[in-house]
Amino acid sequence: MENFIKKSIALGVGAYSKAQKELEKHIKTLVKKNKVSKKEGEEMLKKFLASSKQTQKKVESQVRKDVSSLVKKVTLAKQRDLLALTRRVKALEAKPKTKKKASQKRKKSK
Repeated sequence: MENFIKKSIALGVGAYSKAQKELEKHIKTLVKKNKVSKKEGEEMLKKFLASSKQTQKKVESQVRKDVSSLVKKVTLAKQRDLLALTRRVKALEAKPKTKKKASQKRKKSK
C-alpha cells in the first residue's frame, strides 16, 4: 500500500512537472508569435502555478482523509503489539525447554 502511494505521488509530481514545462513552452510560442505579451504570458504561468498549488492542497487533504478512513477500516497490528507478542512467544517457547530438561534430569537420576 505504501509503495502504491509513493508511486502515485511520483506520477502526480511527474505529470505536474510535464504540464508546467509544456505550458511554459506554449507561452513562449505565443509570445514569439505576438499573440500575447510577455507580461500576459507571465500572468498565465502565475495563475497556473497558483491553481496547481490549490489543487495540490485539495488532493493532499483528500488523500489524508482516504488513508485515515482506510486505516480505521482495516485492523492492523501496531509495532509495539508485535514486539510484545514476539517476547511472549519467546518466553513461552523457553518454558517447555526448561521443563523438558528438568524431566530429563529426573529420568537420568532414576
